[in-house]
Amino acid sequence: EGVKNILVTNPTGSYEVVYSIVEKTQTDSVTGEETTGPAIEWSIAGQEGVRFDSDTIQYLVGDLLKVIYTTVYNTDANSLNTEGITLRQECGFDNPTATLTVNFNDGKTYTITIGSELPTGGSYYLMQSGDDTIYVAEDMDVSYFLRGISYYVSQQMVPVFEEGDVDSSYFADGMLNRFDKITVSGSNFAKPIIFEMADSSQIAVPTDYRMTSPEKRAADTDKVTTLLSPLANGLEAS
Repeated sequence: EGVKNILVTNPTGSYEVVYSIVEKTQTDSVTGEETTGPAIEWSIAGQEGVRFDSDTIQYLVGDLLKVIYTTVYNTDANSLNTEGITLRQECGFDNPTATLTVNFNDGKTYTITIGSELPTGGSYYLMQSGDDTIYVAEDMDVSYFLRGISYYVSQQMVPVFEEGDVDSSYFADGMLNRFDKITVSGSNFAKPIIFEMADSSQIAVPTDYRMTSPEKRAADTDKVTTLLSPLANGLEAS
């Protein structure tokens, strides 16, 4: 709340995290009751046509607004080390691994800067705006700061069809299980294969569906309805 946007620059490039307020139906994990109301939907600006996973972006936002660190490396980044260079330079803040700036609606800003990885690996130096302290954070606690845009793209290619998306007569026990017509085509097929709901008065073999192209014949209902799986169960990328 109060966040205008988040500007991210890391080894993958630069991008802007934004949000909008949408009407969303949510299910109570305890009661199972569904309620519809305003909710925050996170996305990345300038990526029209791309569906992002708002919940995954929320992890970035949450980690950024409440950074977890393991130790304090030094309370004065401007002090010199034994070689006469500042700790700020020693820890990589002159050429940071990542910079994340939160812009608030009231004009205030907050920046987290990720320096270099520790020589021992597994952790990074980090600093926050308005503070000369250098902190050390484990890589798992800053991993979202180093992610590229593609990481936040939704893996759900096809959403689950629910009652209300189409007429309830196509559902059984809350799951899509009927269709009027399905066409299967592509380079694997010499001709498109079309399955349609059967008219029992026009077919000798009892069945719910029939193939109407490239041949006319009865279809195995159980096998044909598996074609609905991407809609009934959703389809996600690996």
